Amino acid sequence: MNPAPEPTAAGTQPAPIRLSVIVPSYNSGHVIGACLRSLAPWADDPQVEILVVDSSTDGTETYIRAAFPWVRLHHLPQRTFPGPARNRGAALARGALLAFTDADCVVARDWVPAILAVFDRHPAEAACVGRIGNHNPGNLIGWVSFLTEFNDYLGRQRRRPVRALPTFCAVFRRDVFERYGGFPAEVAWLEDMILCARLLAGGERLFMEPSLRVRHHNRGALRAFLHHQFRLGQFFAHSRYAADLPGARALRRTAGAIPLLAAWRAARAYQRTLCTAPGAFLILLALTPLYLAGCVAWMRGARLGRRECLAPPALTKEAPPSSLPQKS
Repeated sequence: MNPAPEPTAAGTQPAPIRLSVIVPSYNSGHVIGACLRSLAPWADDPQVEILVVDSSTDGTETYIRAAFPWVRLHHLPQRTFPGPARNRGAALARGALLAFTDADCVVARDWVPAILAVFDRHPAEAACVGRIGNHNPGNLIGWVSFLTEFNDYLGRQRRRPVRALPTFCAVFRRDVFERYGGFPAEVAWLEDMILCARLLAGGERLFMEPSLRVRHHNRGALRAFLHHQFRLGQFFAHSRYAADLPGARALRRTAGAIPLLAAWRAARAYQRTLCTAPGAFLILLALTPLYLAGCVAWMRGARLGRRECLAPPALTKEAPPSSLPQKS
């Protein structure tokens, strides 16, 4: 149920908020400024609210309060993973539509009008995702990081059904989000894939909407890229033990499936990039040695994640704070 709008000074009810934008944040002071500046054009829009759910220890909370006083900032005293942080934002939100983006993303100038237009055209649409671009294209490590992670959502796109809604630009009807319980808390990462699997199992249809555009600030150092790929592999395994996602049965059966899953993942990355962004495909081809190094890190992470899931109790919620990256 949507929280009721607060009465105005004259006692009349304001126009209902149509769209709540929710940004989770953990120690994101180095990137969240660009994100919030891109959202600033809608700071005074009565149909839109911008919420940040922050659990930082690096001064991000103070920075946001000083530089972006129009943000509805909710600070949590303990580190909170992205899924529960987004759920907290959704519980606080007042909009009929919930739009999630990440602290390391910058939205297009027409992002909010484009979202509203999509749901005006397709009011029964359960949820959708947009296109993504590279926010730091001058960095080669940034390019391989970007193409490894987002190859299904860049370049030439058309409106089409999809099976996953990465949270760089995921928009849900509020009633649908609440009906399926929001993001699961049983995994620390890739919770968006589990939620999407639940929606699909319930008969909902998810769409790519090319008019929704954001850009992503990518990791630009080799060590950070490899560490991120390791964690992606680790939480790939965790998510496959938490839900019946693609590759789950093979991974549960044998660790020998991990190289095959990595090869399948690589083949899809090259094929998708070739079809939708030929220029980016040439960049990926040139950066193949770096991509393969990331694949090795991903496989190592997947092996660790599988062992963790098989060992009682499985590591899905807790890990040393220094070792778990935060996407938000």
